[in-house]
Amino acid sequence: EILFRKNSAAINAIKNTLCLNFLFIILGTLFSVALALMFNELRNRHYKKITQSLSFLPYFISTVVVGIFASSLLGYENGTINAILASFGLKKINFYASPALWPAILLIVNIWKGAGYNSVIYLATIAGIDGSYYEAARIDSASHWDEIRYISLPLLNGYKVTVFVTVVGTTLSLFINSLMGFVLSRRQMKFRRFINFYVLFTMLFNTGMVPWYIICVNILKIKDSIFALILPSLASPWYIFLIRNYFSSVPE
Repeated sequence: EILFRKNSAAINAIKNTLCLNFLFIILGTLFSVALALMFNELRNRHYKKITQSLSFLPYFISTVVVGIFASSLLGYENGTINAILASFGLKKINFYASPALWPAILLIVNIWKGAGYNSVIYLATIAGIDGSYYEAARIDSASHWDEIRYISLPLLNGYKVTVFVTVVGTTLSLFINSLMGFVLSRRQMKFRRFINFYVLFTMLFNTGMVPWYIICVNILKIKDSIFALILPSLASPWYIFLIRNYFSSVPE
């Protein structure tokens, strides 16, 4: 009741984080795959290397530097975008006072910064596809689009598992860690000190992967299941304490 009725700032933070991460993962993956397919279609090796390097470069730019670039573009008084709008006699936009614009801005920046790096992974997979498939398709007069649709994309289906585990695992992990962190941040909760110590103890004395494997196989019965990839990362003591400290800083 306290979390969902009396702490709207915390709820909005969790909701925005979930929504933004969902968009980052889904749209970021789509753009990365599309970029990898476009690189795979380039036949000029020098042009291919140049475009790959340019798309890969934003990944190495610090987030602080990206923030400075964004400020120079979006500033109300001296921002480049508002300067262009003013030169055409249009009204300036106060980006920093318009919360509705920031999901799109953050999504664009995230894709610009990470799509080139992630596309290398997909491009490596596409490059590893047996060339005889494409040769057989060309003999049957298949177009480039047919080769992408019926050869490249189906052979990338294995990455659907990666995307599913990332999306579902991240969402559930954030939800569980946030709930645990919020509960531990409430001073009026009984046994708060004991639970804090228990969570800390599991972080300091981790038994490793063998006991977890025994639990998954003999108790949870999830061997050879996709949930064996999701459950180990659902609760993290480190993230629980980070979220707990955040909730503790929010005025009650």
